[in-house]
Amino acid sequence: MTATPDCIPANNKYQLLQKILCFFLAFTSFMAVPYSRSIAFDWFIQLPGSYKISLFNLVEIISFTTALFIIRLRILSGIERRILIALLLVMATRVISLLFAKQYETIQYFSILRFAEVLLGLIILTNLLQSKSNRKIFIVGLTCGLLIECFLGLNMVIQTGGHLRGIFFGIPSYQMMVLFILFLFLLTKSQNLVLIIFAINILLTGIMATQTRAALIQLAVGMIAVIIIAYKQSFFKRFTITLVAVTIVHSITLYFMQSVISAAKDRFEDAIKEGKIHLKEDEHSVGGGTIQYRLYLWDKSIGAFLSRPVTGIGSGSFARQLDSLPQKFGVKLDRLDKSTPLSTHNTFLGVLAETGLVGFAAYFFWIASVVGIILKYYRSNHFHSFASAVAIMLCIFIFSDFWSQQSFLPNMTYLTAFLLAYLRDTIKPGAIV
Repeated sequence: MTATPDCIPANNKYQLLQKILCFFLAFTSFMAVPYSRSIAFDWFIQLPGSYKISLFNLVEIISFTTALFIIRLRILSGIERRILIALLLVMATRVISLLFAKQYETIQYFSILRFAEVLLGLIILTNLLQSKSNRKIFIVGLTCGLLIECFLGLNMVIQTGGHLRGIFFGIPSYQMMVLFILFLFLLTKSQNLVLIIFAINILLTGIMATQTRAALIQLAVGMIAVIIIAYKQSFFKRFTITLVAVTIVHSITLYFMQSVISAAKDRFEDAIKEGKIHLKEDEHSVGGGTIQYRLYLWDKSIGAFLSRPVTGIGSGSFARQLDSLPQKFGVKLDRLDKSTPLSTHNTFLGVLAETGLVGFAAYFFWIASVVGIILKYYRSNHFHSFASAVAIMLCIFIFSDFWSQQSFLPNMTYLTAFLLAYLRDTIKPGAIV
């Protein structure tokens, strides 16, 4: 199908407002999913039931509403349309799961709005970011958020002895750090290595300050992809020099930052402690995030799925029914914070538990659609360092669904829209099919 790249109005009076929206959406994305040990954790407005709305959601609602009036939206077509259909199917299966659920609350239907947010975000951002200048401002917004998190967040970690893990720190914070590290390594193909080494060292230090083990796993997976690209794009030698230099410089940096090392060490030691959840005095803390903790939730997920394999226990029911859910393998925990809503920490098992095989089929179609976009980019032969890093990051998100929940979060939505917009702006009309 034909993809017409010119869908943003020619009226220049809206160009500045478009850029402002791109900047604030990128910048505030760091507050989208805050962790308990950050200053942004309590920036929520309580809604009926267990639902809350955050500062990020308010910015997103205002930005999306404004965008509807200042840009001429084109309905997604070709490979973009498959994304649209996949999301509609996901939403439909969520409704079906509640219609056939034995136990649910009416307010659980509001959980489906999260997928409507993804749908709206993809349509609006794809149109908004197809302008090259808008994409540059979007990257600037991400960069500003990273600088604040890396410098002020690092200072927060040092001043509190690791009690706080940054300023806005949440899932987008460390994932955007990983994204930009991959981006900088890809820039070794043509840019000044000294500046790149300095910038990567800052981001690596920021990752250490977040005390997040998942960041290192994601970075390792992403670096494998970067190595392959560096080899195929014939800049493997420059990449290797940069990698060795970064390793040396970062080792020296950490030597002089013992407080960061100490806080991170405690977090990593939790990962190998068996069978216990170590609850902190902080009322928001759920503990150290041990392997046993995830095994317990995965066992509950499998038990829930086996109890209702076709349509699941209902969208949004896992956390509400956790105590009463059956288990398959009988994983035990000594302690568990009952006041904290718990996710399955695995998107695949979460989908199976709440929406069954029907919902899993829709989720698989969503994953296949995202993979299709990634493959379309690499087959286009339009190498762009940041777009390549985004494509790698989307692969990492899918991989991370095995131990966490990345799909349908704002960071994946925004980066998927960025890659769609890049393809729409770069590939010839009619090629996005």
